[in-house]
Amino acid sequence: MTTAGLTGPNAALDATPHHDGVENLLKYAFNMNLSGPDSATMPTGGGSGLPGITTQPNGASSVFRFAFVCRIGSGLIYTPQKSSDLTLLNSWVPLADTPSVIPIDATWERVIYEEPYNATLIPRCFGRVAVSLP
Repeated sequence: MTTAGLTGPNAALDATPHHDGVENLLKYAFNMNLSGPDSATMPTGGGSGLPGITTQPNGASSVFRFAFVCRIGSGLIYTPQKSSDLTLLNSWVPLADTPSVIPIDATWERVIYEEPYNATLIPRCFGRVAVSLP
């Protein structure tokens, strides 16, 4: 974080020195600007930004889609998760689908999960990608 000009408490992994609501660790993990405010979502086919998480409801053939970048060889642990209820802290579960992984360059790869779900049975679906250190 110090390479982005951050020092002291502002360089901590969980710090949000630019008051944009995005911790330094997430900016590092998702190839975002550490030197200033950045809370952008990654566009389709993009190479940086917070995970793009969308639903494509279509009854029993609905799809929950996650797209995000991963830093190759960083040791970071990326855990995409879903929940049908934001009020229950223990309701987050990891995705079961096998992702598509698309190389971008020597440092980054794009990861895409397309997890089927039944929008008739689960009308609300929320997603996040937790990032942690080993």
